[in-house]
Amino acid sequence: MSTTPPGWYLDPHQLGMYRYWDGERWTSDAVHAGRANFGSFSFGSEAALTSWIVRHKRLLILWVASGPIISALSIGGLVAMFYFDWGGQS
Repeated sequence: MSTTPPGWYLDPHQLGMYRYWDGERWTSDAVHAGRANFGSFSFGSEAALTSWIVRHKRLLILWVASGPIISALSIGGLVAMFYFDWGGQS
């Protein structure tokens, strides 16, 4: 008897697929792991979305962290340009 709870898991035999584990055996129900529609931000299932987030965690952190850093550098550059008169006018 398995202690793995029923749910959608990456298929151990088919790359890029999710297969439903009923708690005792794999069922014939399967979906593509890459079934994503970014227009409506639908990943097909909660398991697929969770898997995508786990796989792209570093990229998401970099993307979220880069916004404030780029903004701060841009504002700092503008302030320095006007403070030190780097615009070229006397």
